[in-house]
Amino acid sequence: MSIATIVVGVDGSPASHAALRLAIDEATLRGCRVKIVACWSAWTPHLALRPNRSGGDTYEIAMAVAYEAVEAIVADPHERSMIVTECGEGEPGPTLVDVSHDAVFLVIGSTSRGPLERHLDKTTVDHCLRHCDVPVIVVPFTPAGLEDIDVDIEAQRAMANSRVDARG
Repeated sequence: MSIATIVVGVDGSPASHAALRLAIDEATLRGCRVKIVACWSAWTPHLALRPNRSGGDTYEIAMAVAYEAVEAIVADPHERSMIVTECGEGEPGPTLVDVSHDAVFLVIGSTSRGPLERHLDKTTVDHCLRHCDVPVIVVPFTPAGLEDIDVDIEAQRAMANSRVDARG
């Protein structure tokens, strides 16, 4: 009998780190393991925070990105014991779909892309949503710095500023 697995794609972006956190939390609740997949290609760069932006990626860079995600997100030794890391060579969408065939579900982070690129079906998220045969959880993109904003305090400031503007 195989162990139930949640697959999560990582590329070094904040959205993929959020996806990893969600996958680990779900795996803890369900008693599953987490398979982290970082995709690489010698011809096309896929990894968001790689040291060299020219050319393609390498297996070593992909493994480093996966291990850095674990270091950044996972502190608990029990959570670390649930994690398996894999690097897939090729385009992220098809690779994640292939790896996740027997998974409970696939978790991926959504990066901020323009409407034209989404319309042309050029994103990993679009590919996974269209072709994956297991449920796909997409963790929304949060622009850097916005995660620390207190909405209530900002609303109070806006109200105070509008009162000052109204008085002249």
